[in-house]
Amino acid sequence: MNSQEQDNNAELLQGMASRVNEYGFRAIKQKADLPYFAGIFDTEVNFSINYNSIYIAYDKHNENLLKILSSSLGGNIQKCKPLPNRKSDIWLWSVGSDQTYRILKKIQPFLRINREKARLCIECYEKCAEPGLNRPDKAKISEEYTKLLKDCYIKPEERFDYADSPNSKLAYLAGIFDIDSSFVITRRTEPRRNTYLLEVIKRKSDYETMEFIRGTFGGTIHRASNSRLNKKDIWEIKYTSQKAYAVLKLIYPFLTAQKRIAQICMEFQEKYYTGCIGAQISPERSAIGAKYANMLHSYHLKWRSRYGKTNQTTN
Repeated sequence: MNSQEQDNNAELLQGMASRVNEYGFRAIKQKADLPYFAGIFDTEVNFSINYNSIYIAYDKHNENLLKILSSSLGGNIQKCKPLPNRKSDIWLWSVGSDQTYRILKKIQPFLRINREKARLCIECYEKCAEPGLNRPDKAKISEEYTKLLKDCYIKPEERFDYADSPNSKLAYLAGIFDIDSSFVITRRTEPRRNTYLLEVIKRKSDYETMEFIRGTFGGTIHRASNSRLNKKDIWEIKYTSQKAYAVLKLIYPFLTAQKRIAQICMEFQEKYYTGCIGAQISPERSAIGAKYANMLHSYHLKWRSRYGKTNQTTN
């Protein structure tokens, strides 16, 4: 690694550490958090090449979710017009070419699905930065790499498996779960008893990613119902009760977006679960379930409502 690369790496890591506390998220542990961001980049972030520039971007209904990326990695967040078939606001996180290059140089070794896309973006940037090139030369390079990026795909059997890095693997999976998964306490009403159940639910269209999760935590993969707006096959893996607790406990040290939510869920399971299946639920235990279910519901309302708006009236 030359001195310029060392300076770029130091600048990126220093920026991650200095910006992360602006929105109250946990402190970034510099290099140890790169697998976490790789999990997000593999499943949520878009890569693109435009002329001689490279870009990464991610859109979401909830602006607060994008602040995790902007406060840690830099970039800008802007409000976009809703899609014709949706009424809620869309927020976009995007990063300029130079910063994209620095980010991808650090995260690329930890990617599984988009590792080759990141490599192509890095290579395009470096070739266009070579001295003596004119605008047509750069345009030709950019056009070539745009085509390569469009057709880029890593076969599932060739994806990085984190076999020698168990902690990095958990951090990567935390990134996958953190942004777009459900950690919930479900109330199930049955005759003469109320029960509360902890659930961790993950849905994705990429089956190999679900296999990667199952290979780590166990569980069963099911085909989920397709939504009105998404015609792709969606796969679901669900963990309940003590298994959900075990999954949360493993990824909890690496979570950012849903760290508090995971904490509430684990506290609920520790106080509510007794190991006795089918027994009548006592009023005291039912009160514990209601308390934590309401606490979790209130936290969701305050921080990450469905349409990205904060409910200011909830305490």
